[in-house]
Amino acid sequence: MTRGLTPAEKAARLEARFWAKTRINGTCIEWTGATAKNGYGRVYRNGHWTGAHRHAYELKVGPIPEGLDLDHLCSNRACINPGHLEPVTRQENLRRGDTPIGNPERIVRDERGRIAAWRVA
Repeated sequence: MTRGLTPAEKAARLEARFWAKTRINGTCIEWTGATAKNGYGRVYRNGHWTGAHRHAYELKVGPIPEGLDLDHLCSNRACINPGHLEPVTRQENLRRGDTPIGNPERIVRDERGRIAAWRVA
């Protein structure tokens, strides 16, 4: 129950509940709470769902600069370790990722020009 608590006490309780939904895996802090189909952790905050990694970054580092994404330097979508997250442009995040959007040179096309395979780096 949170009645009678100061705003700071409520915030501390919420933060403790947040970090309780993690586990250590090497140097990664993995989210064990709700996840989206794409593997990213999700947390309900201020009336809407947001990425658990974004919430962790904002708790420990501060606001994410306007217009930037958080790149997982460890390539682990479940990781919410703020030390593994770097604010970058969407273009840079896609370029660093392992997707055809950011790496068109990895697309293998068939004789008709259709995507047939994807070269892993």
